[in-house]
Amino acid sequence: MPSELSCTIQAMVQSGEPFSDVLVHEGQPLRWRHPLTGISKVPDALAGQLSIAVERDQIVQFAAEVDDTWLSDSTQSALGSRTKSFDYARMRVNLYTINAQDALAMSIRLHPRSPMELSDLKHPMLLGQALTHSRGLILVTGATSAGKTTTCTALLQQINRTRACHIVTIEDPIEVLIEPDKAAISQKEIGSDVPTFEEGLKQALQQKPDVLFVGEIRGSDAAQATLFAADSGHLVLATIQTNDTAGALAKFVGFFPAEQQSHVAQQLAMSLRCICTQALLPASTEKRFVMASEVLIGTPQLSKLIEERKFREVNTYIAISKDRQVVSQLNDKLAMLVRSNQITLDAALQVSSNPDQLRELAKA
Repeated sequence: MPSELSCTIQAMVQSGEPFSDVLVHEGQPLRWRHPLTGISKVPDALAGQLSIAVERDQIVQFAAEVDDTWLSDSTQSALGSRTKSFDYARMRVNLYTINAQDALAMSIRLHPRSPMELSDLKHPMLLGQALTHSRGLILVTGATSAGKTTTCTALLQQINRTRACHIVTIEDPIEVLIEPDKAAISQKEIGSDVPTFEEGLKQALQQKPDVLFVGEIRGSDAAQATLFAADSGHLVLATIQTNDTAGALAKFVGFFPAEQQSHVAQQLAMSLRCICTQALLPASTEKRFVMASEVLIGTPQLSKLIEERKFREVNTYIAISKDRQVVSQLNDKLAMLVRSNQITLDAALQVSSNPDQLRELAKA
């Protein structure tokens, strides 16, 4: 029999509300992350008794539904993350302790059951065109919960439908299962199929891939393995968590010690085919998120800036570029969304790296 927490989450999903996360704290009301209200209490009509307080037994029962061995060991090492597909949703559940291990808590991220179509995400056409490359690196960047993996799985789905190739992914966790079409697909999860991103990439290179997806670059080992794969004849998609394009490039190179950064910058300059920076913003009148993105194609001018590590000049290069075959600016997209009343100017300013320019564009 489903637990009360599972039944409640099912009702929340079936309500059509566009929340992305559920936050469960023992002794506290059930909360969600919602585009209109941020982190807030789930309405009483959906949460029922859980709108007052979630009890420890309710958390334990739901944890057992996700993995019946999860709490067989009472030590803190038994906590962590699990992925579970229910009939109503696929989700990543992180279980942890709070209040000096006196209480339990969960953070639950809901994942789509199938990849979104690239056309539905409303990215600039430049991003899809970057998939014509057979080798090199495509970076997708943005803040936490900006939809980076959603974009990458949509790109992989586009490849899956159009190319006879072998796609290998290394993910933590596997958020969206992709059904093979023209491509053969090997999705690997950290902790289950491979121990680490670095080892997963090493193994993947022995499995004759054409396309690789690295869930997130978090350090120098993963960054170096990603560059090696891109340089050795593979198309590599990867995410990195930053707020803008220049920041992503600086962070990538900054993973390495100072004495290695010049060489790494040269490798990145040669490998980079495209970088997409994106943000999710609350719609001004509807209960949904709106995607805004910036796409920059690798060019000799960009390569030179990366090689010389002039990352601060990258945003200037984007701002003054007039070639729409090379760059589609985030501010242009934000201004269009503001002028069409899809988002507010205040929301747009929060994600713009050039707010003064955005204010002018929004007036046009």
